[in-house]
Amino acid sequence: MKRSCYVIALTTLLCLEISVRTAHASPTNVLSQSEQALVTGNPERARALAEGIIDQEPSNYAALILLSLAHADLGADHASADAATNAYRVATTADQRLQAARIVAGAHFKMNQYTRAQWWLRRAGNDAETPQEAAKVRQEFTRIRTENPLRVNLGFSVAPSDNINNGSESESFFLEGLDFEFFLPESSLALSGIEYAGDVFATYDLAQGPNHRTQLQGYIFGRTFSLSRKSQAAVPDISGNDYALILTEAAINHSRLLQSGWGPTSVSAHIGKAWFGGDPLWDYGKVSLAQMIPDGANNALTIGGSFENRTARHATQSDTQVTYVYASQQHMRTNQDKVTITFSGLTQNAAFETDSFTEYRGNIAYHFGQPLMGTHVSVSGGLGYKSYDEFTLSLDGRRDRYASLGGTVVFNNAAYFGFAPTVGVTATHTESNVTQFTTSQLQARIGIQSTF
Repeated sequence: MKRSCYVIALTTLLCLEISVRTAHASPTNVLSQSEQALVTGNPERARALAEGIIDQEPSNYAALILLSLAHADLGADHASADAATNAYRVATTADQRLQAARIVAGAHFKMNQYTRAQWWLRRAGNDAETPQEAAKVRQEFTRIRTENPLRVNLGFSVAPSDNINNGSESESFFLEGLDFEFFLPESSLALSGIEYAGDVFATYDLAQGPNHRTQLQGYIFGRTFSLSRKSQAAVPDISGNDYALILTEAAINHSRLLQSGWGPTSVSAHIGKAWFGGDPLWDYGKVSLAQMIPDGANNALTIGGSFENRTARHATQSDTQVTYVYASQQHMRTNQDKVTITFSGLTQNAAFETDSFTEYRGNIAYHFGQPLMGTHVSVSGGLGYKSYDEFTLSLDGRRDRYASLGGTVVFNNAAYFGFAPTVGVTATHTESNVTQFTTSQLQARIGIQSTF
C-alpha cells in the first residue's frame, strides 16, 4: 500500500505541474527538496520541509500530500490520514480530490480501519472522471472489502403500486354449490398507494481461512405504505401502516470447500421474528444448506434448501413448518451477459389445514453485461403454481397460477458515493379458482444500489 501511495502522490504532483515555473521560487524549491528527500528515503527531512511550507501556506495542497506520505513512511498512519484529509479539503480540482481520497483510504487500510477506508474510496469515486480511474477505485475497494471482516449492505426503495394489499380484482364471488353472490368489503379489493421499504444486511467474519469461512449475520427489513386519496376514501378506517411488515433475523453461517473442483458447501442456522401492522406475527427458527458446483469458468449450479419452524404470535396465524428446495443455474455468455434460471418448490404444513399448501416456481433472469446508453439493464420473468388441498371458500381446495414480468435499470452514470439510482417495473397476475384470490399488480420501484 505504501508503494501505491508514492505512485499516487508523484502522479498527482506531476499532473498539478508543481514546478518552478508555476509557483513562487522559494516554496517550490522547498517542495522539490521535500519530494527528493521522500524519494531517497529520508522521510524525516521530507516531513520537516513540508511542515515549514504548511506553516506559511496552510492550504498548500502539494505540501499536505508530501506531509501525508512522509508520515506514512514513518509509520504515523493516523497523522498521514489527517494530512491527506486536509489536502482533500483544500483541493480545487476533481483530480486532486481523487488522489487525496485514495491516500486517506490507504492510511485507514494500514490501520485496519477497513470501513473508513471503504467510505473514503466511495468519496474518491465521486471524482473519478474516466473509466480507468473508476475501475482503479473499484479495484481498491474490492481489495479492502476482502480484508474487512464487517460488511454492511443497505437498501431503500419507494414503489408506487396499484395493489399494495394484494387485493382481489373482482368485487364479488360465488361459493361452490350456492347460487348466491357474495360482495367483498372494500379492504379486500385492490388498494393503490406507495410502498416505502428499507433493509440492512450485515455480516461479520468470525473465522476465515483458504477453504472455510464462519460468519455472524444480521438482517432487518421494514416496509410501510401510504394509501392513495381514492383508496383512503374507500377505507377511511384503514391506514397504510396497517399493512406494514417488519422482519428481524440473526444467523450464523459456515461455508467450506469439501471437495476439489466444487464450490463451497454452506450451512446456516437462523432465528427471527416478524411483525405485521405493528403486532407480532410469528417467531421462527430455520436451518439452511447450499452447495455450489462450478462447471468451467462460465457456468455454475447451486442447489439448496431449508427447513423453517414458525411459532404463531397472532390469533390469525397458526404454527407452521416450511420446507423449501431450489436449484439455480447461472451462465455467463462471451459478451458478459448473465443468464440465471431458477426452479424451486415449497411445502407449508400448518396447524390450520386451510393454511397448508404446496408451491412450485420457475424464474429466468437476464442481465446485460455491457452498458446500454450509460445504464445497466436486467429483465426477468417467472411462472408459479400454488395448491391448497383444503380451503375455506372452496369444496375442491384452492389452486393459484401466477406469472410475473419485470425489468430494472441501474443509472451508474448518476452514482454518488458509489450508490446509483435504480428504476424497476414489475407486473404480476394471479389466476385462482377461488375468485377472491384472482389479483393483478403493476408496481414501479425507485431505489438505490451500490456500484462497488
